[in-house]
Amino acid sequence: MKLQGFCPMGCGETLILGDEGYATCGRLCCPDPTAVSLDLLCKREQMERVFASLSFAAVAREAITSRAVRDSMPADPDSKQAA
Repeated sequence: MKLQGFCPMGCGETLILGDEGYATCGRLCCPDPTAVSLDLLCKREQMERVFASLSFAAVAREAITSRAVRDSMPADPDSKQAA
C-alpha cells in the first residue's frame, strides 16, 4: 500500500506500508528504509508532551479564571451573619 509523504533519506515519494504495519521506504537502495517510522514515533512523543503541557496549562488557567470570577462577584447579602 502506497503512503503519502516523502522518505527522510531523500528517496522521494516512496513510502509504503510495510509487512509489520509500519511506514517504510519502498526504494530498494534506501540507506535507512525504516527512518520514516522512527521519525514519526519521535514526533508522536513530542506531540504527546506538548498536549500534556497544554492540558496542564488549560486546567491551571481554568482554576485561576474561576477563582478570579468568584472573588470578583459581590457577596450574597443573605449569607451575611448577624452581627
